[in-house]
Amino acid sequence: MHRTLCALATSVTLVVALNVGAAAAGNTHSSPKPHGHGSIHGPANGIQDNQDKTGAADHGTLQFGPFASGSTDSGTCGNDWANDTFNRFFTVVTNEDGTVRVVEFFKDATFVTAVLPITSTGPIKSPGACENGVNNGGLVTPDINGRFQGYLLGSVSGATLDPRLANCTVDTCGTTAKFIATVFGAGATYDVTTFLFNYSSSDQQLIQRHWKNASDDRGGNRGDIRTS
Repeated sequence: MHRTLCALATSVTLVVALNVGAAAAGNTHSSPKPHGHGSIHGPANGIQDNQDKTGAADHGTLQFGPFASGSTDSGTCGNDWANDTFNRFFTVVTNEDGTVRVVEFFKDATFVTAVLPITSTGPIKSPGACENGVNNGGLVTPDINGRFQGYLLGSVSGATLDPRLANCTVDTCGTTAKFIATVFGAGATYDVTTFLFNYSSSDQQLIQRHWKNASDDRGGNRGDIRTS
């Protein structure tokens, strides 16, 4: 999933188990299906793709996934507040100017609060509790279930994409870091510039049921998932 993107925006060494959304104060996000193969297509299309174009014309795309995955999810206070399960999809766009853009989508995604391996037995800090660096005291109790969806958008540098090597399995492409290393090589770096995740739950214990975890260019974080 979903997370504050603290270490994510620099390189492939990021913690990408959907601690793809570590929540650094004010900017979180942390936050995948069995096997898939890449295939070359024509110019990318679709509403989401058009929304996230970098400005250069698309030269071709590779699509991968789904890859089944799971991860803990960190909030704005830095603590893990939930466990996530999701399917991971990647779209690689090579532009005519030679730049390479990767969009990672998280779909069929669910979360459950404060369960193993999270060790807390009582309420923990909610995902939005430390928004803007100020702890507002928000808490969420264990075993709250909900859903989320989202994406990461960034550029790849330090490598040249070779479609002949773009053959992914859940073992080789089941995390963001593994995907970049498998498709682009061990020396590649992935710089995330944009992310957007939307969480929701209908659990009646909650006093806030929606949390948006997003980069500034997607409006920033909003709301919370909390019981007190």
